[in-house]
Amino acid sequence: KVGRIEQMESAAQAKARGPNSVIERKLAHVSTPSTAADSNIGPDAVHLLALKEVTLASNGSRVYGFAFLDYAALKIWVGSLQDDDSSAALGALLVQVSPREIIYESSGLSRESRKSMIKYASAGSVKMQLTPLPGTDFSDASQIQMLVHSKGYFKASTDSWLSALDYSVNRDAVICALGGLIGHLTRLMLDDALKNGEVLPYNVYQTCLRMDGQTLVNLEIFGNNFDGGSSGTLYKHLNHCITASGKRLLRRWICHPLKDVDAINRRLDIVEGFIQHCGVGSVTLEHLRKIPDLERLLGRVRSTVGLTSAVLLPFVGEKILKRRIKTFCMLIKGLRVAIDLLSALRREDHGIPALSKSVDIPTLSSLDESVHQFEEAIRIDFEQYQDHDIKDHDATTLANLVEHFVGKATEWSLVINAISTVDVLRSFAAMALSSFGTMCRPRILLKDKSPILRMKGLWHPYAFAESGTGLVPNDLSLGQDLLGHNRFALLLTGPNMGGKSTIMRATCLAIVLAQVCISKSGYTLFLVNSWAPYLDV
Repeated sequence: KVGRIEQMESAAQAKARGPNSVIERKLAHVSTPSTAADSNIGPDAVHLLALKEVTLASNGSRVYGFAFLDYAALKIWVGSLQDDDSSAALGALLVQVSPREIIYESSGLSRESRKSMIKYASAGSVKMQLTPLPGTDFSDASQIQMLVHSKGYFKASTDSWLSALDYSVNRDAVICALGGLIGHLTRLMLDDALKNGEVLPYNVYQTCLRMDGQTLVNLEIFGNNFDGGSSGTLYKHLNHCITASGKRLLRRWICHPLKDVDAINRRLDIVEGFIQHCGVGSVTLEHLRKIPDLERLLGRVRSTVGLTSAVLLPFVGEKILKRRIKTFCMLIKGLRVAIDLLSALRREDHGIPALSKSVDIPTLSSLDESVHQFEEAIRIDFEQYQDHDIKDHDATTLANLVEHFVGKATEWSLVINAISTVDVLRSFAAMALSSFGTMCRPRILLKDKSPILRMKGLWHPYAFAESGTGLVPNDLSLGQDLLGHNRFALLLTGPNMGGKSTIMRATCLAIVLAQVCISKSGYTLFLVNSWAPYLDV
């Protein structure tokens, strides 16, 4: 932890209080690796996770309430999950979120939960810090609700922050986890996250292909089994994203492969369109390269609402104001590029109608006009924002602009999410075009028959064979065959280093890629009846 102490007055002001007065200094805030927000943290999200465990008296199963913060984006996700002694669901949460730090009750976790946390804390290249805290922060859900109401926390949430808990297994456990997070942030003096943070719901498994933590580790989705790094992982293979927010959305998509066949096909239509219409991809790429990290810029702008005391500090106040002006102007400039791209993609003359529908934001025209108004205000007040000379009225001017801008924060978030979606789908097309082997579009059907999985020419998407030909394709069939026989299991045999693990991983990755919505390695991939609602490796 690193504390930042600010000088609250000048030497002249201290002397005015008396000849022996000492210049007043105060601790402004405390920074930790899990609450970093500067530009040096990289594109990956940095999370602080709070956990609360509850044992159900009815059946003895465990329920976890959780709340995790992305301080750079000023977003807090909350949710709950039910688990058993295997801690499979808890493992899925830890791998999906990949928190830099986990805070929990010092005496509130079971032995199995502690073992699971220690196991996954050392699984990736970035180690998780485990921080036990006094149980008072996690204790009483009703008191935590009263605290949030009395302090006016989470004003940035579109609806009441309690609406994020609507589908939770155990609301009290979630509120207690959020209370632990609030207590920790209060001690770190990070009031901007509490007052201006947005509370959102998070589902570990709902409406997606279920992959527990051990499956994500065994398939080397985010970290390889050699040193925990990203080399030789599915994420590394798929990541051709340009924007930082696109890279973070890609990770969420990989964690939550779709189950809805129509939604899968809509995504595949867009990926196929990018492959067939390279000109659209080139124009998109040109715009994306000009877009900064809008998600974090929006978070930094929102963090200043109602917190103007920092700009009044002697010596550093002017520097802080300059930084805030630069951040706001960069955000407006980036949104201009983003809206221009979405406006171009919304037209249907580029040959990808599914793309036009996916970026159709109803209020895009009014947002375009709003950005133009902010551009005019910047031209008048902060034309040289990269090296602006501070004037007496600048703090008030910026505060008024930010207040007006944040009033449409939900709509700006829609723009950022649409840009991130376009970036990820274009990334899928770029991966398919750069592939060294044959790719195909998966066929996923719903029928009133037994599940079917058929693959022809299957190869591991990012594992090079050591043979002279490079790739070793395989055919595989499970479920009902052409003679009407049902085969739901295969016995796989072979010598050591013969490729047994590779074909098992390739089969599972084929299903993940199909439901994430990307062309798969091979000639044919055919799934009927959502073959894999749960993938356990």
